[in-house]
Amino acid sequence: MKTLFKFICLGMLVLAGCRSTFGPVDPYCSKDGSLVTQEDLRKHVIHVDRDGDFYKIPERIDDKDQPIYKWAANSMRINQKTEGMTNAYKKIFKGIDDYVAQRAGETNPLSITIMIHGGRATPTATLKQELESVGKMKADGTYPVFINWRSSEWTCLKDHFWRIRDGEVSKWAPWTGTLYLSGYLIKAIGEAPLSWGRSIRDNFSSLTQDVSKNVPPPKGWKGEGRFHLPPSEDYRFKWGESIKYQLGYPSRVVIIPFLFSTGTPAWKHMKRRTDVMFIRQHDLYPVADVMPEKEISTAFVIKQQQYAPDPYSKELHGAVYIFAKQFSDTFNKRKTTTWKNVEINLIGHSMGAIVVNQILKEFPDFPVSNIVHMASADNLENYRDITMEYARANSQVDVYNLFLHPRNEYTEKNEFLGIFAAPVGSLLTWIDHSYERPEYVLQRTAGRWDNMRQIVKLIDGNAPLTNVHYKVFGRNKHGLGQPQKHGHFDDAVFKYWREDFWK
Repeated sequence: MKTLFKFICLGMLVLAGCRSTFGPVDPYCSKDGSLVTQEDLRKHVIHVDRDGDFYKIPERIDDKDQPIYKWAANSMRINQKTEGMTNAYKKIFKGIDDYVAQRAGETNPLSITIMIHGGRATPTATLKQELESVGKMKADGTYPVFINWRSSEWTCLKDHFWRIRDGEVSKWAPWTGTLYLSGYLIKAIGEAPLSWGRSIRDNFSSLTQDVSKNVPPPKGWKGEGRFHLPPSEDYRFKWGESIKYQLGYPSRVVIIPFLFSTGTPAWKHMKRRTDVMFIRQHDLYPVADVMPEKEISTAFVIKQQQYAPDPYSKELHGAVYIFAKQFSDTFNKRKTTTWKNVEINLIGHSMGAIVVNQILKEFPDFPVSNIVHMASADNLENYRDITMEYARANSQVDVYNLFLHPRNEYTEKNEFLGIFAAPVGSLLTWIDHSYERPEYVLQRTAGRWDNMRQIVKLIDGNAPLTNVHYKVFGRNKHGLGQPQKHGHFDDAVFKYWREDFWK
């Protein structure tokens, strides 16, 4: 049964373009000829494990980058992770101080960009992407800080079946995982007609629906100067893709039911991991509060270390919460001295926008100049209640919302083994149509323009939010300079950290 489960998950990972889960990265040569190595990433990357704890990039041995072993990250005690986190954050702040000192004479604002990637990504694949981005961003004059979290389907599904029950780590989960998996496989077979029907509907919509009518802003909305649509409607039909898609029909008949069935728990556990970056399970575990310290044995601590707090640890929040708090406190201490010419960009791609909103929710005074949601996977309700409330309270902060062209949302195809074996549509359409199945409009994803355009007048009311901007990318037959797929937004080739990408 586990072998079948791993086969299904392996197919999903290949569809997502994922590579090996952990490992070293090759140096990236920047434009000025300097090498950006894994060692350099320690000044720019915050690693968060599946429980919301920090884990560090291993030291170099014999002048070689070392793999990031999953078992090492998971087995470290909480106080070890806390110590590693403290030292890493000091190194990041020291890097920012050095960057600011080197540019002390410049009159233009100095840029610091905090970037959070989306779901369906492995640490190694993300590290390689960040490695390239660091070189390009530093060459562009911005100091990057990346939040790298474990969000691949495989690890999330593994947690769902063999680790988590009712929202917390359970000792019974390994014993009941096979039963849970059997239930999902039976459910996939039973709901196969519904899965096929949804896939046929979405495919039909991609071929026939005139989604171009949803591109312009709604009538009567006062969005002049805040809505941007690049004039690049030069897309032409790709017959090669159409042929490969037709060849994929037999495989999709088999894959689609299992993809939709297992995709829902994978999505929910990805969302869980965005939550534990702020409040971890062992922050809420009561044992250390009620058991006398002298009665807590070493064996007990070792046994409970994955879901109970280290009784000697004083920290009661996840790694991203701690970083956001320390960053906010550091900025407020230095904003009138060394950091007085610094502006902060907070960027979230896909599920990274959920983390951005959580930061704004936990820290309403977080010091940011620009907030960028790139194809946000958060829902419209959170966008209205968190992002827009922050924008109203901080009129000096600009909020940018970036979207794929609606036609591209519907027609995005995923290639597997040389054919399109997955259902048509971007990840956001999968979330709206299959993984979430919202019962209410405001529960749909905020990163699709045909969802967002329905509520922009409601959000503005009688007083337009002049600091909130919306940009829909056009369709380009070559994809030059504009994202054409959901996963393109945080590709370094588009230089997503530049203002001209947002505006």
